[in-house]
Amino acid sequence: MQKRYHKQSVFLMVSAMAGAAALPALGEVYEYVGGDYGAWNSSSNWSPSTGYPDDDEDDAIIPAGKTVEVISTSRTGSIDVRESGGSRSVIKIYENATLELGGETAPDSIVNGYIVFISSCQSLPMTSCPSGYCPAILRLMWETVTITSDTGKNGEIRGRSHWSDGEHPAFGGGYIRTNDDVDADTLILEGSVRLVGHLGVYCALENNATVMVDDPRGVGSGDECDDCDEDNMDACQSPNYPPTELCHKDRMILGTWLNGDPAPKTGTGEWIVTGGTMTFEDCSVDASGDWTVSHSCSEIDGTDHSLLEFKSDVDLDCLSGDFTVDGGQLKIRTDLQTSGKLLFKSPKDAVQPKIFVAEDKTAVFSEVCP
Repeated sequence: MQKRYHKQSVFLMVSAMAGAAALPALGEVYEYVGGDYGAWNSSSNWSPSTGYPDDDEDDAIIPAGKTVEVISTSRTGSIDVRESGGSRSVIKIYENATLELGGETAPDSIVNGYIVFISSCQSLPMTSCPSGYCPAILRLMWETVTITSDTGKNGEIRGRSHWSDGEHPAFGGGYIRTNDDVDADTLILEGSVRLVGHLGVYCALENNATVMVDDPRGVGSGDECDDCDEDNMDACQSPNYPPTELCHKDRMILGTWLNGDPAPKTGTGEWIVTGGTMTFEDCSVDASGDWTVSHSCSEIDGTDHSLLEFKSDVDLDCLSGDFTVDGGQLKIRTDLQTSGKLLFKSPKDAVQPKIFVAEDKTAVFSEVCP
């Protein structure tokens, strides 16, 4: 409350001195100074220590090498997630927690480190998890929220880590969605920032960077599944998600939040599937970037490995990007047309590519758009 009074007094003073039109109030700039795994909503972890980022006009800076945890509803206008000398900062969003991002006066957010989702619920979409096991959420609070990275940096918004190398500090999944009462909120990705892994993206998305699913193992064998704690998956299991698939499948769903108007997916960036499943549903797609489906495993040990799928409720405008299908599957359940090329590779002694087009639907490549 003190901060809000302070903003108002400064606003009135400036207006009186200048005798001009009212200027918008500006929030506070907070820099995280706590230890590793400190809570977002604790003033002792921030400088100045008079508060913490809790307003859509505030700016939050996470220095390189620091990790801050979002364990309840938290809010900020922008984030600056830094990297230095290969050491990245991390924002971890836990299950049943929400980071609300975006405001009218805050600048675009910069992510050179990681935003990661920590959740024990392994399956998506949003209808598959009981209310007691809500995923971690990044919620857009303004009509346009831009996340970019600095030149030469590669920030990530990531759901679940690479299974084999332990490089990424995430093991769950999460949702990126709109505000409850707004359908039009748009996430814009710029620069070399990447949206990666096990996620439900239930908002309008303008991808001018990279969106990818990169679980390198696809559907694995029972031996590889030994590292998974299947006892903790009971809440989310169903006949459609057997334990082996839960252990090994990253799934990204790009759709629409609840009963909103179909959220458009646009942009000039790349769409890449190198393991797991990328599914478009209940949305429109009008993108000019390239599409790549490949498979890094040398043997076929399951179905739907490296799968890119367009569901029947997707409105596919005429695209202009090239499609490369190299060892994965492309499933098209709606009409598709693109002025781009189709490159279909069939590598020897490797997983063979497949293209499926639903009955009464067409897929047309290298044709001039209407």
